[in-house]
Amino acid sequence: MCYKLLCRPTWWKDYQNFSINHLSPPQGERPLDWRHDTFAFHFPALNPPELQSPQTLLKGDGMYAEMGRKVLEAADMVKHVK
Repeated sequence: MCYKLLCRPTWWKDYQNFSINHLSPPQGERPLDWRHDTFAFHFPALNPPELQSPQTLLKGDGMYAEMGRKVLEAADMVKHVK
C-alpha cells in the first residue's frame, strides 16, 4: 500500500509505522523490489506525479514511472502514447 508517495509492504512488521516504507525498510528486511515482491500497488490518495499523464510517465524516472511503463508495455500501449 502506498500513501503520500511512500509504499509500505503489508507483510513487513510494523508497516503502519510512517517511518517504515520502501525507502526505509525495517531492520532485518531487505529493500522492496517492486518487480518481484508485489502483485499490485494501491494508492488511496495522492497519485505519484509520474502517473498524471502518459507524457509525464514516459519522461519520468524512478520507481513509479517504471511501474507505469511496465503496465503500458504489458498492455502493448506504449506506441499509442508517444
